Amino acid sequence: MSEPARLRIGIDFDGTLADSIGAAARYLRDLEGIELEPEEMRWPPGRERIGAKRFAAMIKDPRFFQRLEFVPGAEATMRTLGRDADLYIVTARTPEQAEPVERWLQHHELEVNGVATTSYESKVAACRKLQLDLHLDDMLAHTADLMHETETVLALLAAPWNDLRPSGPAENNGPRIHADWHAFHDWVHRTFEHRLRAN
Repeated sequence: MSEPARLRIGIDFDGTLADSIGAAARYLRDLEGIELEPEEMRWPPGRERIGAKRFAAMIKDPRFFQRLEFVPGAEATMRTLGRDADLYIVTARTPEQAEPVERWLQHHELEVNGVATTSYESKVAACRKLQLDLHLDDMLAHTADLMHETETVLALLAAPWNDLRPSGPAENNGPRIHADWHAFHDWVHRTFEHRLRAN
């Protein structure tokens, strides 16, 4: 009997792994003198005020990444999961915008198996190409097609900016919504235990 394949997990970057909304708020406050209103603390934070071109420049600016922190629980969970599964960053960013993401990961000595960009298109092709078993994101609107067009299991991270509520134990329709990274980690271990640490 053959061993099960090692689990392959996709992780979104902005808003899921990294607190890009907080970083944008700090960047705009510190460098532009702009205080974001509470209703602007959603993705894309501040873009309506500064325009799409300046926003695109901001999210690849080294000064943005100096202000970028992990979403609580993300760093420790990624390091633990990375011992047991293959991890890929699947980001909507363009390849040009992803280069500083890779440098940020290297700065934090967080190893992943690869970074895939979708240039703000669907993540379906990337998940298929990487043969992902599951993908964690913070945006249902940008990932709902994964449930219908791939075998990838969609998991979502509840956050103040997306108004998602964690799934109860009996809720099986739609994506599993996790209260935080710790809940996601526990669910992965319960659900995919036979695939973790497989070669």
